[in-house]
Amino acid sequence: MRALLNRMVFAARTGAHVRSGHVGWRCRIGHGSHIKAGCVLNNVTMGRDCFVNRGAELYASDVGDYVSIGHLAQIGPNEHLTDEITTCNALYDDVLGKKLRARNVPRTTIGHDVWIGSRAIVLRGVTVATGAIIGAGAVVVRDVEPYGIVLGAPAQLLRQRFAPELVDRLMASRWWEADPSDVRRAVARSATAASPAEKVEAFLVALP
Repeated sequence: MRALLNRMVFAARTGAHVRSGHVGWRCRIGHGSHIKAGCVLNNVTMGRDCFVNRGAELYASDVGDYVSIGHLAQIGPNEHLTDEITTCNALYDDVLGKKLRARNVPRTTIGHDVWIGSRAIVLRGVTVATGAIIGAGAVVVRDVEPYGIVLGAPAQLLRQRFAPELVDRLMASRWWEADPSDVRRAVARSATAASPAEKVEAFLVALP
């Protein structure tokens, strides 16, 4: 019943497709985004045309447009206190409880057009910049730069998707703010280009 109510509310409010009953009312889900069954979202903002696969969990996070999140990924889970006698908050008094809450104030930020692989974990307070790819099973403990590909636990930079000058051009264009129909046409135009530089050029030229 809750899942059905969530679907109705988000569809009416934003045009999002929510199949999970565990999406909090404080969440804002953008037009055309799909939240599959079994996902948990709490205190999350999300842009348009995102896809969150089964069982993914997002907490206190701000997610851009065109983001893809694999099944069972975790974004922004709560931290524990590691410099106290115990990590169990059931044993904390008011002072330690306040310290724990302060530890979990920072939000996690996911830029635009990010792909986060299955079972990846992005820790609380981390920023994953636009265009980045997080490999399956990676544990991201520090910020990821634009259009970087990171793998492993802890995640390390494998390579950049494009040369630095191409990344600068893509970021400067702010293409994610263009009309989605224009973006789709530009993507299709770039698909036939042979090299990364030609793809970026064709994409940017095709945008209004």
